[in-house]
Order: sequence, then C-alpha cells, then structure tokens
Amino acid sequence: MKKPALNFGPLIFLMVMYTTVMTASGCSSSSENQTSQTNQAEVVWGACPDYINTSSDAECAFVTVPKDYEKPYGGTIDVFIWRIKGSLPDDRKKGQVWFLQGGPGDSSVAFGNLLPPLAAAHPEWDYYSMDHRGTGNSNCLECPQAAPDGGVTPENAAACRSEVLSLIGGDLDDFNVTNAAKDLMTAIALTRGQGKVFVYGVSYGTYLVQRFMTLYPDSVDGTIIDSIVPSDSKPLDVYDSEFNNEGMQIMEQCSNDATCSSKLSGIAPDPWDAMAAVFTKIDGGQLCGDFAGISRKALRGKLAYLANGVYTRALVPAVIYRLNRCSDSDKAAIGHLFPDLVESDAAGEEFRPADKLYSSVLFTNITNSELYNGISPWAAQTIADAAYLSEDLVPVIAGIGYDRTTWPAYIDHYIGVRPDYSRPVLMMNSTVDGHTPLTLALGARQYLNRPYQYFITIPWAAHGVVFLSPEKGRITPAAENIGVGILFDFLSDPYTEPDTSGIADSYALEFSGTSVENIGASNYFFGMPDMWE
Repeated sequence: MKKPALNFGPLIFLMVMYTTVMTASGCSSSSENQTSQTNQAEVVWGACPDYINTSSDAECAFVTVPKDYEKPYGGTIDVFIWRIKGSLPDDRKKGQVWFLQGGPGDSSVAFGNLLPPLAAAHPEWDYYSMDHRGTGNSNCLECPQAAPDGGVTPENAAACRSEVLSLIGGDLDDFNVTNAAKDLMTAIALTRGQGKVFVYGVSYGTYLVQRFMTLYPDSVDGTIIDSIVPSDSKPLDVYDSEFNNEGMQIMEQCSNDATCSSKLSGIAPDPWDAMAAVFTKIDGGQLCGDFAGISRKALRGKLAYLANGVYTRALVPAVIYRLNRCSDSDKAAIGHLFPDLVESDAAGEEFRPADKLYSSVLFTNITNSELYNGISPWAAQTIADAAYLSEDLVPVIAGIGYDRTTWPAYIDHYIGVRPDYSRPVLMMNSTVDGHTPLTLALGARQYLNRPYQYFITIPWAAHGVVFLSPEKGRITPAAENIGVGILFDFLSDPYTEPDTSGIADSYALEFSGTSVENIGASNYFFGMPDMWE
C-alpha cells in the first residue's frame, strides 16, 4: 500500500510551540488603564483575532484586573482571554478547562490550533485560554527602540528596561508570576458555570499553575501540569546542558538501531563519538568547502532545534552523517536545512499579529527573578561551547542578570514555595526532553504525592506531552495523541487512576529512513525523502 502524504508544517508548528527560546519577534506596547479598580460584573465576549478564530465558535474578551493586587486602587490593566465552547447544550456540559502556555513570554497563540479539535472531539467541555500579563494582547511588554527585533540581550538590557518602564509608566515588578496566577483566578471567577473547572499548564505554564495551586488550593476541581518545572526549582542555570543530555539519549538510541549505527560506524564506532568527530572537524576547519561556513554554535543550535521534535529527532544523526560525507546529495540536504524559516504575518484588525505576541521583556523579568540562580556568564558560555546540542540561552540570561544591577530581580515571598495541594493532579513528562528533563520534573513528585495525584511518563514524547505523544505507525492528529486520551480520562474521573494502556502503542524514535515519519521529516528539513541518501 502506498504511504500517505505527510503535511509536516503543522507538526513543526507543534514542535516549537512550547519552547522558551528568545525569538526575534517582539510585541507592540499597549496603553494601561490608569483608573481606580473596577468591579467587573461579567465578561463581554466578542470577535477574535485571526490567529485564534480558527473556529467560528471562538469568542474573545478582556478582563480588567489590578496592576498590583496588593494595591487594588493603583490602576488596572486588561488581560486577554478567549474560549471555544463545546457543542453540547450547557446543561449537559461537564465544565471548563483552562489552558496556559509557557515561555515565560509566550502568548496563547498555539492553542488557537489545538483547542478547536479538542472541542470537536469532546464537546462536553468548554475550552478557555488567556495571554499571560505582559504578553500577546495582555499589555504586551517591549522596548522597540532599544531592541527593535524584540530580543533582550546583555548589550541592550539596561536601555530596554529603562525604555519599557517609561512606556508602561509603572513598575515591572507588577508583571510577575503571582499576579498572573491571580489574573487566572479572576478570570475563572467571572466565567465559571455550574460544572467542574480544571486548569492545564505546559512548561513554564506548570510553574504558573503551581503558583495558582499555592494561592488557591481549593478553587478548582483539579490541575494538569505537562512538561514540569517544579515550583521550588531554578532550572535555567543548567538549561543548555540538558539539551546535550537529550542528544546523548538520541545517539544511544542510534547505537541500538541497525540502520543508524551502521551509517555512523564509518565515522566512529560509537554514535556519540561520531558526533564529537564532526565537531572536531569544525574546530579544525576540516569540513568540506560547502560546509565551511557552519560554525560550532550554528550546528549545536540546529541540532537542539531538531531534538525538540518528536519526529525530527531522527534527523540528528543524519545531519552528522551528511556533514562528514559531503556528497552532492548531502550538500543539497544541508543547504536546505540551514536557511532561516520565515513565518507569516497575518494580523487581526484590533489585535497584534500572531508573530508579534511573544515578549522577551517578560521572559527576562520572570526568569531573572525566579528561574535563574546566578551562574556567571563565562561559566554559562563554557557549558554551551562544550555542548553538541544547545540553544545557547543561559549565556544570555546570565549576561543580563548576573550582577542583578542591569535588570534587578523582583521580590516575591512565594518564590520557591511548594503548593500544599490535596486536589487531584495529573503530572505528565517525557523521558526525553531538553526543556524539562525527567530528572527535573520528578522534583514535583516529592510534594505532589497525595492520593489522586498521578505522575505519568511517555517515552520519546516531545516537550508538551499531551499534544506531542503520537501513536506509532501513523501521523497522529493532535486531538488523538496518547497524552490527550490520558488527559480526558483524568478529566472524566480524576479520582480513578487514568488509563495508560495506550502508552504501549506510542511512537518510539527509529532511524530506518523508510517510515512515513522519517520521510516527512526529511522532506521538510532536507528537501528530499531519504534522510540518509
């Protein structure tokens, strides 16, 4: 039977949707409402921006909240929320589920593609999301003069902070995790009906959800944390090194795969040593002339990007193989891999365009205050330079926050506090994840270990397990991922352990070159169907 054609574009979108990489796009500043606190009685729903309105049923609104909940009469800001309601009548609904994105700095844009299929498959629920204060359409923070490309760097950080403070006419301390958790509680209180309420967070969103659990332990019926950042962790000091560890796991899988190990054996007997040999060639200027412009930094960043994807991981050893061999086919494949991808710029009439929703300012403010523990810039750069897979993010963070003067950290006594939470919790993580490695995620199990609090791993799922845990042998639609099945089993009855039997059918990384997954990944990134030849 002929294998089905693979539309890989949506899968690449899912691959990067949860990353914490500082993007080149910024966001446009919005004015703040400098009035006294308002008592909003109800949410007025209306039209949505194009990037969310993938369903005719999508509705969007703004909720007015205090800039600082400790100073309720010190002015307000508007927080953007939206929903897609299931098609069942309200009296037959089970309730609502809130979906919170990560970053920090990411908006809710990714859920614009993910929630409509969930609503179609499970119409008994209503689906809500929101833009974290300081991102997207929720008073997005930027410094357009100091950082016109949107990215805060050690070189522009001081000027950027000064500019954004001038633009918002206030204090960046208000844009913190605790206030964002209180925004969520405000939105839930204004929208909840008679059914149950659950809250889902992914990546940094899990950290935010745990702050919500700490502040409001009895407010909702349960929570889901996917790709976990423990509430008492400061993981960014070792963030780049974890991608190298993920690379080791991929190359270990290669060593156990007949096709992959045979391909790389011509470079070195062990695949990881083959990786080292190619980087040694880069250092010595010994790659073939067509590849001479590829630096160690460019390669490790590209390999880290590929390692993020549940299917694109298979290309990591293939890149090493092709860089070493340098045939005409290899030159074409590698040339196709390295040009920058260009995203579209479709804008809604009253909202920021989808590629202007990320806030590097918010990322810097929160990571520097809560998630970074003070590694020096030179130590961070040493770690990145020694890696074969790295996003090179920690040197940027350390370069901005090391001396705490360029970008002062805000003070919040909830930082590092573990939630004292007895309601049901579903915890999910992949066994292979550079963003939230299993060794990190397991830290949450130490304190979320009460009855009806479940910790589930799915081997070889990608970051964002619920939506990136496909079945083997087919390209799995987002709403049919194994993690989605576990999620809805939990939502249906959080007091019974979820059915995890589907994990036995989950996709496991393989390197045959002939599978529909390998062909799709190779076509997208190499411009040819065979990832090896």
